[in-house]
Amino acid sequence: MAVFAETDGPLRARQLGQALDRPILAKHTEGIRAKLTRLVDRSILAEAEPGLFTQPRRSLLTVTRPARLPQPQHQI
Repeated sequence: MAVFAETDGPLRARQLGQALDRPILAKHTEGIRAKLTRLVDRSILAEAEPGLFTQPRRSLLTVTRPARLPQPQHQI
């Protein structure tokens, strides 16, 4: 996640592998791509275009606190 925070645009699996000093082999790149896809499925990352992964932009609604729910009133 730190690599995505340092870049200003989306990354491909191969670029992420290079940033993490992984060997540039197809099996490593495919493994990274599979993990990135799982992170997209969990809404941790976003896929801008097929094969381009980035951190999703957080809107103000997700950062602010949720509204307080009214407390149930007890009847005597």
